[in-house]
Amino acid sequence: MKFDTLIIGGGHAAFLLSKALRKHGYRGSIGILNGQDQAPYQRPLVSKQPWTFGQGDGKTALMPASLIEALGLTVLQARARCLQPQERRVVIQAQTGMATLDYENCVLATGARPQQLDMPSGRVNTRAKLLSVYDAEDAMALTPFLKTGVSIAVIGGGILGLEVAAAANAAGARVELLERQDRLLQHLLPSACSEHLRSWHQNTGLKVVTACGAITLIEEGNDLLLTAVSGHHARPDLIVTSLGTRANTELASDTALHVDDGFLVDHSGQTNIAHLYALGDCARFPSGHGGYYRSACLSDVSVQASLLCSTLVHGAAIAHPENRLRTTVSQQGKLLLQLAWSSAFHAPYRTRTDRLFDAQESGMTGLISHDGQPVLLASINDPRQHLAARKELDC
Repeated sequence: MKFDTLIIGGGHAAFLLSKALRKHGYRGSIGILNGQDQAPYQRPLVSKQPWTFGQGDGKTALMPASLIEALGLTVLQARARCLQPQERRVVIQAQTGMATLDYENCVLATGARPQQLDMPSGRVNTRAKLLSVYDAEDAMALTPFLKTGVSIAVIGGGILGLEVAAAANAAGARVELLERQDRLLQHLLPSACSEHLRSWHQNTGLKVVTACGAITLIEEGNDLLLTAVSGHHARPDLIVTSLGTRANTELASDTALHVDDGFLVDHSGQTNIAHLYALGDCARFPSGHGGYYRSACLSDVSVQASLLCSTLVHGAAIAHPENRLRTTVSQQGKLLLQLAWSSAFHAPYRTRTDRLFDAQESGMTGLISHDGQPVLLASINDPRQHLAARKELDC
């Protein structure tokens, strides 16, 4: 079987690219190689409502059967095992055994997986007490713990860790959030905003512990004990890790693909091998100011899909917006965190300065500048000021 465009991965990047191709008149055959056991769905990182409220099955369909048919897509439930770029071929493993697929162009949309803490021995009775929230199965495994009386430790004070901790706290669980750095979202928030974020969550009953350093897990009978370099320790009913992600780049093995925490690509998504592209959080794109960045932000992935679509349809990418504004929103219980940043945020810098626009008891907005250039705007429960201050980013 041969496809004009074969997309390896059944997540949001594959969905956005497929829709963009058909919207812009692409008439070639499109195949999606989905390694999951179910049809492509939107994972909790993008749609958190099922686990936030403990309802539903944790799955939000990205491509229902009606849409797959309307777009003329072929979705194959199989895993890619090996790339053969010279032959433009992929070796796959399906229920019926090993097979091959040929392609004219191939797009790697393999996504990323959560970073994990090392388990002492991985016994079943203790492994059940350690969880990462990333896909639908993880979300559903968390749901029974979202209730009064359960103790939960969330390791990692990033955006997803904060959302999980806030949801569990709102459900009545006893929650403590552990962050190895000196403050929450240290890289993303002005120091005053970070402290405001911490105070807000602590006032809701969420225990926040920062400057923990590295954390180790120890098995004691059927329990998991966590100990931090700072001396903090706990024995919760459940440990949830939110330690960032690692790009799924195993398919680069035995190929000449350039990889560094993701497939390295140009602005259009082209890898260093002809007819082979990458998209989404498995890919690292040029920052426009030196270096590369990897992003799961939907606004980034949407633009990536548009650029790659132009290449596949017209043979050349549209003009790349050098200083495009990126945005994301995080709902942490009743707290709304809004971020906006320019591509210059990913560039190397020597000095960082923080400035507050608005500081009130109910909300706060601040700006981060690198070498005197404003690069990131952060707002906590302050949407009006956030919108007004975006002009400072000069995008």
